[in-house]
Amino acid sequence: MGAEMQSVRNSATKMVLIGSVVLALGYILATSGILMALPLDGIDPVTGVIGALDPLGVPGLVPIAAVGLGVVMIIQMMVYESAYSRLIFVSGLERHLPRLFTHINPRTRNPVTALLVQGVISSLITIVMFSQQSLETAFLSLQGALTVLWLASGYFFLLAPPLARRRYPERYAEPFWRIPGGMVGSIIVALIGAAGTTAGIYYTFAIPWSEDIPLQTWLLNVGLICGVTVVAGIALYLTSKRTSGRSSEEELLAQFAATMEQQPDTAD
Repeated sequence: MGAEMQSVRNSATKMVLIGSVVLALGYILATSGILMALPLDGIDPVTGVIGALDPLGVPGLVPIAAVGLGVVMIIQMMVYESAYSRLIFVSGLERHLPRLFTHINPRTRNPVTALLVQGVISSLITIVMFSQQSLETAFLSLQGALTVLWLASGYFFLLAPPLARRRYPERYAEPFWRIPGGMVGSIIVALIGAAGTTAGIYYTFAIPWSEDIPLQTWLLNVGLICGVTVVAGIALYLTSKRTSGRSSEEELLAQFAATMEQQPDTAD
């Protein structure tokens, strides 16, 4: 996001508005459809979408939909792996990770090392979880931990508006970027978002996503995954502070430019 926007004023507004509406409607319609099509005790937390098609009684519909959903999930995971590998790549450029992670495939322009490392780590976590517990427990535990970590990362975005408004007041001279109400409005928006985020984290921990998963097991699985991730993040942060502090911003930018110039441009 960013390079694709020719006009931030027009593109960003459309992306945020239309994207948010479509996403919200998709979740609401899918969830409502499942709840109306199936009794509560008949909803499978893993295959709920496919199970909701069974009452229609259309021969062959459920297998076709199941295969289609499997294909979609594979594509989704590939997109996630590709997108988030860029974070590892950028961390390497900024000296938060070894320079090895800055290697780009000259033909595909993808950060190969970052993709491989991320794929290996995620595969090992999945294998360990599946070998220790049922498929349903492992799947939902991973999803629950992902939800908690994703929500927790939102605090950084929520704290940013009031902090940015205080530190960079000149950038808020244009009304397009302003949150109504000035600094007070920014703080209120941040507090509302933080309250909703905190509630989401609490209920993710407090209520297992399946009646077949004991609360103690759920808390242990989700808490352990989140804890390991947080510890790894702290360790990475402390390491990056030591390594990146040795180079100035100008030096890092020059190294980034040199790295990109070494890669042949195949975009055309």
